[in-house]
Amino acid sequence: MKKSTHTLAYDACEAFFLETGLMPTIETIKSIIEINSPTTISNAIKDWKQALSQSVKRNQNTNPETPDVLINAINGIWEQALLEAHNALKQHTVELQESKNALALKESALNGEQKAIRHLVQLTEQKYQEEIIYLKKELNRLSIESTTSTEQGERFRAIASEYDKKNAILNEQLRQEQDKYYRLEKQYENEHSWSLKRIEEEKNNYKQQVQNEISRLQSEASRNRQSNEVLQAKLELVIEQLSGEKNKALDLERNLANEKLKLAGFALNEVNLQKALREMEAQLAGQANKARTKKVKQQFI
Repeated sequence: MKKSTHTLAYDACEAFFLETGLMPTIETIKSIIEINSPTTISNAIKDWKQALSQSVKRNQNTNPETPDVLINAINGIWEQALLEAHNALKQHTVELQESKNALALKESALNGEQKAIRHLVQLTEQKYQEEIIYLKKELNRLSIESTTSTEQGERFRAIASEYDKKNAILNEQLRQEQDKYYRLEKQYENEHSWSLKRIEEEKNNYKQQVQNEISRLQSEASRNRQSNEVLQAKLELVIEQLSGEKNKALDLERNLANEKLKLAGFALNEVNLQKALREMEAQLAGQANKARTKKVKQQFI
């Protein structure tokens, strides 16, 4: 069976109060049930508050003879205390959120120091969460104390005085948190300045190293060019020398060929001389034989 808007708003009031310890409003209930019906929601809140007041009376064993004016005054003081505590908590939460957003913006601007700042932000957020939990506990405690406030004027003034003290403590804690935030901001500025200075030094060192390397390469290139020029001159000299040696070798080869031709001529002449010598020896031998023959013939005659 589908619940009516009044029932949904009434149940939302109960759930919201149990979860947060705060009094419901039209806006909070409207955002919970997602129905825009201010009149119905307002009636449901009134009915829930009346039921809560009756429940408190039953739990506290309120004297039936207690005047309604006094009971309404008690409830009014209680609601006012809750409202002031809620506003103080809301303001503190807003300030904490603003501080968190500021730290988040500063964190995004850090590149080299991101991890260190993130660690500080996490610590700050953890501290803020602890403060919020503490404030919720304090608010719940004050709410419980407010529900037990059935005595007359002096006790209410004592409770109000106690609340003022607690509020002063919260303000002091808020001031201390603000001081911590300012110190963190100052620390961040100092660390950021140091980081920028360090980055600038490293950039200058890198530029100097690059310039030195360029100078070294230029010097080496200059030496290489000079070496290449010397080697080129030596190569040209060697080529010139080789060309001269080649010409000498050609001359020697031509001379050697000429000598070989001369030797061949000498060998041919020697053969011819030997042939002529043999012919001459043959002629001389023939003439000698003829002379001996002639001499022999003369002896026999």
